[in-house]
Amino acid sequence: MIYVIGSGPSGISCAQALLKQGLVVTMLDSGIELESHFKEAIDTLKNSSPEGWDKNSLKKIKQSASAKVSGTFVKSIYGSLFPYKEVDKYFQTQVVNAQPRISLAKGGLSNVWGAAVLPFIDEDITDWPISIKDLIPHYESIFSFMDLAAINDDLATKFPLYTQRNHPLQPSNQSVSFMNDLLQNKSVLNSNGFLFGNSRLAIRSYNLPNKPGCIYCGLCLYGCPHELIYNSAFTLNELIQHENFHYIKDIIVQRISETNIGISIAAISRHTGELITFRGDRVYLACGVIPTAKIMLESLEAYDKELIIKDSQWFMIPLMRYKNTQDVADEKLYTLSQMFIELFD
Repeated sequence: MIYVIGSGPSGISCAQALLKQGLVVTMLDSGIELESHFKEAIDTLKNSSPEGWDKNSLKKIKQSASAKVSGTFVKSIYGSLFPYKEVDKYFQTQVVNAQPRISLAKGGLSNVWGAAVLPFIDEDITDWPISIKDLIPHYESIFSFMDLAAINDDLATKFPLYTQRNHPLQPSNQSVSFMNDLLQNKSVLNSNGFLFGNSRLAIRSYNLPNKPGCIYCGLCLYGCPHELIYNSAFTLNELIQHENFHYIKDIIVQRISETNIGISIAAISRHTGELITFRGDRVYLACGVIPTAKIMLESLEAYDKELIIKDSQWFMIPLMRYKNTQDVADEKLYTLSQMFIELFD
């Protein structure tokens, strides 16, 4: 028996790779899901056109999304904070000058991410034990089940698409105007280390039979009513249909150990607190940076061990334009990242 811990993107990718080898996989997951009354609001919006959207349902999915000049502490989804539910109960942390996020949700933090996907390049991982060549087949594998909204532009000179299944989104009028200015100054920008292009997002932008693609309703940051922003829980629901895949939710894994005949997983039930033990041949930990580290430290009884987390930083930059763009408030658009600007210093 092979176990995978966690249903976030890492856990799903791991499970798929194992299933492709013909192995039997059991996924253990805390698996907290969106509350039913929020699901009802989404279904109401999904089954009608934006022009006829129910105001109460719209209000419900927007209710927890508040931002101030200083920013927003946590990002809600569909009006709910379920991705962060019960974290304090199982992961007591002391944090200074940082905001690490932990999720016990089905799909993990892919419930609330900004869907931006850009691959690493060799310069990013010079101190890793692997190279980009080692990652290429895995990038290609991910894009076999995850949609990519992108175009083949200048970014591809450094950051390949790794798929031919890319379908662009229609940029906003403001983005088109800004892109034109960048293109007019392309040689100067490139010579100073700037590389720019359209954003790459894990979004289904195209229509399928009986399933619309992006309708440019502007609700991306509140939660897409048609669930077009990729969430690893979507792929999990497909894997559950696989004969070699088993999903056990409401499980909090605490530690793992090796025995003469395999591995032992010590866990507890979310609902009852009952101690549960799972035994098998191998276990893959893929439950996020902090939970994975916690399980490993607990398993090794390395309570005084210091670890360093390396983070790939992204910055969102507000812009003021000399040229104004008409009718922005009424424009049909998507509200996730529209452009990427990379600086090679």
